[in-house]
Amino acid sequence: MAVECNLSGEDVLILVLNFILPCVGVYMKAQKFDVNFWIALVLMVFVVTWPLAIVFAYLYYFDIVRVNSAS
Repeated sequence: MAVECNLSGEDVLILVLNFILPCVGVYMKAQKFDVNFWIALVLMVFVVTWPLAIVFAYLYYFDIVRVNSAS
């Protein structure tokens, strides 16, 4: 029984960064500083909300949560 993984090296890097530095992982997924990056950064700044930043980054990576700007 063979298991096949379709992740690129960049995807693996983003998944690791989502755990270590959530805002950097969000930036690398979108390739821009958008509202989602700033949400992850604000959550990451406070030690108490760091786990929430990690959860947000993974939800963003898997396209479950996206916050769009009002413009």
